[in-house]
Amino acid sequence: MDKEEELQIILSNVKNGKWRASISYNDEEVVESLIVFNGEKKPSGKWHDCDNSIGVDSAQAGIFDLAVFGSDEAIQYEVENVHNIEIDEVGLRYYVACCDMVASDAQGGVVPGGAVSMSGYGDGMYEVKVKYNTSKEVVGVMIGFGDEE
Repeated sequence: MDKEEELQIILSNVKNGKWRASISYNDEEVVESLIVFNGEKKPSGKWHDCDNSIGVDSAQAGIFDLAVFGSDEAIQYEVENVHNIEIDEVGLRYYVACCDMVASDAQGGVVPGGAVSMSGYGDGMYEVKVKYNTSKEVVGVMIGFGDEE
């Protein structure tokens, strides 16, 4: 397993359709969680812990459709490139679009094929939870950034 595989979780049996994203913050406006969910409203029910945590590098994390993630062709708009990253490799345009979103006042948002946010307190390992519908399809995913402890 390479380093990149150790940093991610790939979910199966995920419900197809329109997904929405939500970011929650603590009183100091630090991102506490990034949640994506299928449908018009957040699903009810229990959050279930994933067996693994995700690793965060570059102080941002996201939840993506694996078929779209990293696809420069998915970014059909001019990126702002707030960090002046040299876009000289495949996948960097997508990464820059994510960086631009995290640099916004909201500290995250939606990009084609996913949602990304600032990772709370920076780099490290963070818990991931999922919600299922009655057909055992994943209908909600949450990255909890917790607190400094």
